[in-house]
Amino acid sequence: MKNHIKIEPLKLLLAVGITSAASMQSAVLASDYDQGLKLYQAKNYAAALPLLEKAANAKTNAWQAQYLLGNTCLALGKMDEAKAAYQRCLATCNDRSIQDHAKGGIATVDAYKQAQAQAQSLRRTTSTSGTSGTTGTSGTRSSSSASASAAESEEDEPTEKKVDKNAQIRNELLAKARQEANKIRREAEEQIKHEKENSNEVFKYSDGSRGLDISDEREAQIRKEAEERAKRVMYEAEQRAKGYRSN
Repeated sequence: MKNHIKIEPLKLLLAVGITSAASMQSAVLASDYDQGLKLYQAKNYAAALPLLEKAANAKTNAWQAQYLLGNTCLALGKMDEAKAAYQRCLATCNDRSIQDHAKGGIATVDAYKQAQAQAQSLRRTTSTSGTSGTTGTSGTRSSSSASASAAESEEDEPTEKKVDKNAQIRNELLAKARQEANKIRREAEEQIKHEKENSNEVFKYSDGSRGLDISDEREAQIRKEAEERAKRVMYEAEQRAKGYRSN
């Protein structure tokens, strides 16, 4: 345990006064975002969607509304709307972490559409191969049997492929999120090490020795913030993964 003087972090106070009709209108619009955020956090995406759309269209909470709208649309399977919202978020957001998440959302949409295109191509190929068969009296029964098998394959195989592809995308999303979460934790430990090496505060340790160090509170703060970011990364990845349900 280190003996030190605890320094309270700087607290910023923001006073908001509503003095005009325009300000009152802004407060109403902000409530759309707040309500949409609560519904989003409760995973009630269908109810959150219209509120977040209103907030996004009104540019209330700017990129935050666009980002949550993208995640909501993705969870509901509205791929085109999700991509458009993520793109609008990228155009206004300067937070690198959010930018990375938005880009990840766009990549998810593109991967989904690519999987759909592949499934459609496979369906066309299966349909073409299923209708072609040998003609002739002696081969009629075997040809009919082959056509029936091809028809069954046409119905089953694309669905199986789609399910497999959805599962693959879900696994990739979660694996990537875990990597990012672990990276955040590693960076936190590196930050602690860097601050320790460059500290100008002297601490007395329990064994009586003294040395330059940072406070226990500062170490805990860095780790707590990193853990919160890591959990947010995993949560958002899980919400995206839900858009790829196996039917």
